[in-house]
Amino acid sequence: MTTKYFFDFDNLKILGGFKNRVHLLGIKDTYDETLMPKLEVGVSYNMGDFPESEIEECILSIDKKLFHKMLDKWLEEKLDYCDRWDHYCGVGGFIYCEKVKKEYNTHIYEYVNVEDDGENDGLKKVKKNMIVYTVNSFDELIDMEHG
Repeated sequence: MTTKYFFDFDNLKILGGFKNRVHLLGIKDTYDETLMPKLEVGVSYNMGDFPESEIEECILSIDKKLFHKMLDKWLEEKLDYCDRWDHYCGVGGFIYCEKVKKEYNTHIYEYVNVEDDGENDGLKKVKKNMIVYTVNSFDELIDMEHG
């Protein structure tokens, strides 16, 4: 099984931080790489062509300097797309984290929509268990598309 950890600057959710580390909502994606199709240039693929994966939300803990390096690399890529196509573009921008280590379990609270009964304003506070992973490096090839 292969596991990748990533986040997307287009949908970034920074939860907070501790001791010069940025904590953000990330994704843990686990899949069987042996089932991946051999990718060829010029061939279109559908989601069904890829193996099912187990997707989990997680918390990624990233050193502030490394986070700034990630942001700079993402901005460089985003600006390149806009300059190349001469309009606002560059979607996705997934940052794949490397040298990831499980640190500890914690929880966050999220508000979910529920039927408004006059007492809760249509929102309910829900506790969500999470795992915190420390990130020590990232793949500098940003996964971005024209969009």
